[in-house]
Amino acid sequence: MRHLDFIRRTDAEKTTVRAWFSADGRTTYSRDLMDIAVEDFVLGHPTRDYSRRQSQRHKPVAVWTHTTHGHVHCESRLEREFVLLADFDPRVAHISAQPFTALWPNGFPLKKHTPDFGVLSPGLPALAVDVKTPAAAAKPANIARHALIRETLAAAGIIHIVWTGLPETVTSNLSSFSKARPDPHLALTYELELLRYWHPNVTVQELVRNAEQFSALDRPLALQVVRHLLWTGALRTDLNNPYTSSAVLEKP
Repeated sequence: MRHLDFIRRTDAEKTTVRAWFSADGRTTYSRDLMDIAVEDFVLGHPTRDYSRRQSQRHKPVAVWTHTTHGHVHCESRLEREFVLLADFDPRVAHISAQPFTALWPNGFPLKKHTPDFGVLSPGLPALAVDVKTPAAAAKPANIARHALIRETLAAAGIIHIVWTGLPETVTSNLSSFSKARPDPHLALTYELELLRYWHPNVTVQELVRNAEQFSALDRPLALQVVRHLLWTGALRTDLNNPYTSSAVLEKP
């Protein structure tokens, strides 16, 4: 990955920690940590280039999200898992990849750092997220690095976390639910019709069977609508168990 150009820093910009953003994906501008605004995250572009080479172990991809109604760049499968989780969380209003690069003055143990993701939620502090495998997150050098990043960003009211993954079953379930996208013009009608047949401890199989018998929803469409309801949170199930026709559906 290649960072965008931060070389032309003024003398003042070299004496304090500053966050660098890009409004167009080519040029950059800097902010004092205390002056970072929501617009810098929402309107910004990644501050590192995404390239694909045959020798790369992890191939970058762009993942479409319901939250942004657009694509979010990811550098690995683990990063895709994080984006999936953030997209599922109803509190999240925006997800940005490589949202800024922090540059430290000379003499600090850290020169620069680009968080993997920035997450915004109304009424909550901005979140800077680094995605690491559990083994990488536990390395002493990374622990020290992340402690300095956390302390620095706290001055801007930004919370820094290191995210290390989800259980495979949870990822598989969320991925399935995310892909259920019924006709947006009729989704609400479908959902209300299906929810008429919900009752406590109902299974997917029973709910879909009732919908087939007593409504215009056929089985494939009803199954899709159930998954969409699980994605939106109108229905819930145990994500730690594989999602099957015997899964129990609960309301929030």
